[in-house]
Amino acid sequence: RRMWSILLIRLCFAPAAALASAGLRRAGLPSPAWVRGVLTLALALVARAAAQSAAGVALRAQCTETVSLARAKFARKWRKNWRSYITIPFVAAATGWLTNRIAVWMIFYPIQFKGLPLWHADGVPLGLLGWTGIVPAKTAAMASRMVDTLQKLIDVRTVFGRLSPSHLADLLLPGVAAMVPGVIGAVVPASKGWVRRGALGTAHASFDGLPADVRAEVRARTRGYITGIVREMQKSIDSLLDLRGLVVGEMLRDRTLLVDLFQRVGRDELRFLVDSGFSFGFMLGLMQMVIWVLYDARWTLAVGGAAVGYLTNWLALKLIFEPVQPIQLLGGRLTLQGLFLQRQEAVSTEFAECLVPVALTSSKLWENILSGKHAARFSELLQRHTARYVDGVATVLYGGAPARFAGAEHWATTRQQICDQVAAELPAQLHRVHAYTDETLRLTTTISSEMRALSSAEFEQVLHPIFQEDELTLIVVGGVLGLIVGYLQAVFTQPEPEQDETGAAEAGPSPSGGNGSDGDGSVTSRDDADMTRRPA
Repeated sequence: RRMWSILLIRLCFAPAAALASAGLRRAGLPSPAWVRGVLTLALALVARAAAQSAAGVALRAQCTETVSLARAKFARKWRKNWRSYITIPFVAAATGWLTNRIAVWMIFYPIQFKGLPLWHADGVPLGLLGWTGIVPAKTAAMASRMVDTLQKLIDVRTVFGRLSPSHLADLLLPGVAAMVPGVIGAVVPASKGWVRRGALGTAHASFDGLPADVRAEVRARTRGYITGIVREMQKSIDSLLDLRGLVVGEMLRDRTLLVDLFQRVGRDELRFLVDSGFSFGFMLGLMQMVIWVLYDARWTLAVGGAAVGYLTNWLALKLIFEPVQPIQLLGGRLTLQGLFLQRQEAVSTEFAECLVPVALTSSKLWENILSGKHAARFSELLQRHTARYVDGVATVLYGGAPARFAGAEHWATTRQQICDQVAAELPAQLHRVHAYTDETLRLTTTISSEMRALSSAEFEQVLHPIFQEDELTLIVVGGVLGLIVGYLQAVFTQPEPEQDETGAAEAGPSPSGGNGSDGDGSVTSRDDADMTRRPA
C-alpha cells in the first residue's frame, strides 16, 4: 500500500515539481534531486489538507445538525416525562448495589447446599436447582492454595528449630518421670526378684523409694530420652508434620473458619465491592437515561440494566486487584494500585492473627504429628527412643542387661508393652508444653512479617482466589438480575407518545399520508420542515 501511494504521488505531482525545479534553474538557483522530492511531498500534503478541510467542514456541519436535532428532541421529551426519566439513574444505582450485595453473599453463603437436591457435585457451587457459597463449596481447593502461600512464608524446620530441647525436657520431665518407671514397675513380674542392691524390693516398688543415686541416674536418662526425641523431631519435622493436611483438615472440619478468615481479611474490599455498586450504577444510569430519552424502545432499558449489573461487578473486582504493580502519575503525586494491594501491611497482620489460632496452635500441631498423615513415622521414632530408654533404665535398676535375667524373648515382650504404654500416655503430658511452644514458634509474627515482604503479584493470591473461583458466574448473575430490573423499569416508565402541534402522535403518520398542516391550512411535508432547519 505504501509503494502504491508513493507511485501515485509521483505520477500526480511530479510534473508540477519538475516545473518548479525548472523555474529555480532559470533563476540561477541550484536544483538538486532532493529538492524535487521535497516539492512533490509538499504539494501532496497541501492537497491532502485541502481535501480533509472540505470533508471536515461537511462532517462538522452534519454533526452540528445531528446534535441540534437530538438536543431539541431531548429537551422536548424531558419537559414532558422528566419525572419518569429522573428515576432511571437511581434505579440503576439501586440495581448496582443490589447485584453486588447478592454477589458478595453468594461468595460465602449458604454454607450448606440450599435448593432441590436433584443434582449437586462436591466442590461445585451451582447445583441443578440450588446454590452453595463459593468458599464453602471450594474450601478444600482454597485451603490448599493457602498452604502453598504458607509454605512460601515459613520454613517449618527453621520454626521448630526455635524450640529448646532442654527446656521441653524440663517441662515434660515431671510427667514422663512419673509415667515410665511406673509402667516398668507395672509390667515386670515380682516373682523374678530383679533387684539391684535391694533397690526395688518388689517389682511394684515406688520410684521414690529408690536410692538417691539411682533416682538421679534414671532422671538423667529420662531427660536424655526427651531431648533425644525433640532433636530428632527438629531434624525431620518436614516428614513428620503434614502442614497441608492440618490446615485443609481444620477448614473442612468447620467450613465457617475459612469464611470468617476471608471476610475478616477482605473486610474493606468486600464493603467497597458492595458500596461501589451504587456509585457505578448511578453513573451508568445517567447514560441509560440519555439513551432512553432519545430512543425509548423497551429493550434499551433491559439491556442497560444488564450492563449495569454486569459492569458494576466487573469494575469493582478490577479496582480491588488491579493494577497489581503501582503506577505513578503526575510525577508521583498520584499512585494507582489495586485496593487490596494497598493494604498489604494491615492485611498481613490480620491474616496471621486469624489463621494461627484456628489452625496452627501447638495443640493442633502435636495432634497432627501424633495422628496425622505421617503418624506412623513419629510412632516409629518414639518406639525406637523409648526402647533404648527402657533398656538403659532397666540396666540401671537391675545392674545389668535385663535380657540376662528375664530372657531375650520375655524382655522383648516386656519392652514392647512399655513402649505401647508410653505411646498411649504421652499425649496426656503434652499440655505442659503448649504455652511454651506457641510462644517460641512465633508463627503469628513470622507469617505477618514474611507476608509483608511478598511481592505484589504473590500477595494478590492471598485473597484473589475467592473471587477468581466462579468469578464469571457472579458477574453473569449480576447481568441477569440487572436485565430483569431494567425490563421492569421499562414497563413502568414508558413515556407518553409525543404530540405535534396538530395533536397527532409524533411517530405516527397524519391522515394525509405523512404530511402535516400548519396554522394557515397549507400542507408542509416533514422533509420540507427538516430542510428549513438544515443550515445552508
